[in-house]
Amino acid sequence: MAWFWGNDEDGTYEDAQSRAWLGVRFPWDAEDGLVLGDRIADHVHTSTLRKL
Repeated sequence: MAWFWGNDEDGTYEDAQSRAWLGVRFPWDAEDGLVLGDRIADHVHTSTLRKL
C-alpha cells in the first residue's frame, strides 16, 4: 500500500502526528519538532548551501 500527499508538508505532518497516536510521543513534541526542523532547514539552506 502506498500513500501520496499533495506536498511534502502534508506527509511530514502526518508522519509526526502518527508518533503521538502510537503513544511514542506527545502531540506537542511533534509540533515543536516540525517547527525546529523547518528552522534548521532554513538556516542550512541560507548559510551552508551554495549554487553550483
